Amino acid sequence: MSRGAFANYVHDTVGMAPLAYLSQWRMHIAYELLTESDESMPDIAEQVGYKSEASFGQAFKKIMGDSPGKVRKKATE
Repeated sequence: MSRGAFANYVHDTVGMAPLAYLSQWRMHIAYELLTESDESMPDIAEQVGYKSEASFGQAFKKIMGDSPGKVRKKATE
């Protein structure tokens, strides 16, 4: 399957581009880890594919609407 055919297939199936879907999926995993575990931010960032905690934080906020710290704080309240 070509790249274009794959991209079209994914878009038709999930309603978004492959990289957008992948990013959203990774952030949902991170959200679960932030709310259900005591793992550190750097460990969570690494688990979802980020080498930098800062870049993870920016991507998380862009996709999820809140920073990872706010999500964790709300989960512990």
